[in-house]
Amino acid sequence: MNFNLSKKAYYSIKVLVWLCFISYSIISIISLQKTDLIFSLLLSALLMELTLIRFIYNWYKYKQPRLLDWFRLSTFVSIILNFLLMIETFEKFSLVLVNNVVFVNTDLVFPALLVILVGLLALDLSEFFMLRSSKRVSLVTLKNETIKFRFKPLFYLFTFFIIGIQFYLHLSGVIGYGVFTEHTTASYSFLIQIIKISSFTALSLYGILKYIYKFSSFFFNISFLIIFLFTIVLGFISGMKEEIIIPVILVAIPFLLSGRSISRTILIGGFIFTILLYPINNNYRDVLNKNPQFDKVTAFQLAFLNTISVNFVDNFVSGRESYKSRISLFPVFMYSLDKEGQWNHYKNLDRYIYIPVAWIVPRVFLPNKPISDTGSELYYMTTGRRTNSITPSTFGWSYLEGGYGPTFITFLVFGLVISLFQKRIGNGNIFHLVLYGLILSSLLKVESDIYFRLSGLLQTILISYLIVRIFIKNSKKINHE
Repeated sequence: MNFNLSKKAYYSIKVLVWLCFISYSIISIISLQKTDLIFSLLLSALLMELTLIRFIYNWYKYKQPRLLDWFRLSTFVSIILNFLLMIETFEKFSLVLVNNVVFVNTDLVFPALLVILVGLLALDLSEFFMLRSSKRVSLVTLKNETIKFRFKPLFYLFTFFIIGIQFYLHLSGVIGYGVFTEHTTASYSFLIQIIKISSFTALSLYGILKYIYKFSSFFFNISFLIIFLFTIVLGFISGMKEEIIIPVILVAIPFLLSGRSISRTILIGGFIFTILLYPINNNYRDVLNKNPQFDKVTAFQLAFLNTISVNFVDNFVSGRESYKSRISLFPVFMYSLDKEGQWNHYKNLDRYIYIPVAWIVPRVFLPNKPISDTGSELYYMTTGRRTNSITPSTFGWSYLEGGYGPTFITFLVFGLVISLFQKRIGNGNIFHLVLYGLILSSLLKVESDIYFRLSGLLQTILISYLIVRIFIKNSKKINHE
């Protein structure tokens, strides 16, 4: 964000990271007998340079990380670090368990790391082409402009209406955890996506207006607080942890961009929130699975009571294990390499021809456009059941398209699109600030398929532009809320 990384801090962090890696590598190599694992460990040094170290370097050089750096950081945490922590397991066993269901051969470790290298090099190439001639491409600047509402009452009405619609859809079982696939892939799924994007856009807009443009009237502050809290509650009711985390990120971004510091109270509250997030969410899903007759509000109340009835240490241990499991994507990523030849759901980039129109044309008019059911299809391939979904990471989805070639092509396109926006954010207008937060929050996940990332991004750009254009206008005269 806009907190600078000093030269001393930069070199201190970099030296510490490499000392930890070198020490760990020496200890590991002493005990390693498999030659391919030794080469894999050496290759992971290059991957760490292209992810974690690149994140730190760009943060220092440009005063804030670039957008793709957040994806690189997530790649390191969820995949590369997971490999490093599992290297002893790969040494001891020739097979590792994936999702407690199937086994995958450890001979795929090195090829899996090569796939990551191919994807990261494609991202670097895209950044080189798009950003090499730009001077301020990586710094989010804030324009010295004054903002005011168009149709102020209608804006408040719109935001509360969107929240109300989402509550109805959650309580009626149309969206959220445990819903049937036909709801999420039906003809009206296009409308559901519009409502979701509109909700996050409105919240991001509230945060930017409050913290960057200093809107501070009583009714605005109350509305912002209600929308923020209700969005968090909706996230819990959805049963999807990302629906809880994204609203926090969308508010945190303008908070930090405005130059505010994080108080001790916020840090403590954030720590407690983080610890309890997984236990509450896991208990909530457990209640819904065991008691399908319960409505979601009742299920959430029971989950909350079950969570707070357990002591903090047990919740901390439970949360830690859940976070560890969440970011352990390397085994299922290896599984995608093993099953690439059998995967025929989407193949050889054939669905990418739909990108120009699929994001804006509803399914009722384009029934053959790709369906976001790849996770459930892969879970079915793994278990023979369709009760859940899994992800082999963004890298795994690209490899399932047909190997190393499609991986390079999809990541090159992905990098070009994100870098194109990175090139534009130096303008610093309010629309770019809204879009910056929405894109950054999506890049913290290294789980999504690039096709659906791009399709969702195009929808996000259009919807957020319309919302900002309709409700916000620049004013040459100082006239805050």
